[in-house]
Amino acid sequence: VGPRGADGRGGRARGRGPTGGASMSGNSGMPPGDARRTLGVDADASQSEVKAAYRDRVKETHPDSGGDEEEFKRVNRAYETLTDD
Repeated sequence: VGPRGADGRGGRARGRGPTGGASMSGNSGMPPGDARRTLGVDADASQSEVKAAYRDRVKETHPDSGGDEEEFKRVNRAYETLTDD
C-alpha cells in the first residue's frame, strides 16, 4: 500500500495543479505575460482558449512524446498562472 495523506486516503491532495504544486492563480512564479507567450494566447483569451492552448502545448512538450521536460514544466506553470482553478 502506498503513502496515505492526512485524511487516510491515497492519491494526490486536493487543490493541486497539474505539476503537483499548489494551484493558486498568479502564484506560480511566472509573470502573466510570460505565461501567455508560453501558451501562445492573447491577453484577452478566455479560460476555454487558455485550456485549449494548454492541451496543445502539453501534447507538443510532454516528455513521453519526445518533448522537453523543462518546457513541459514551464507549460504547466503557465497554465497554473492563467487559470482560476
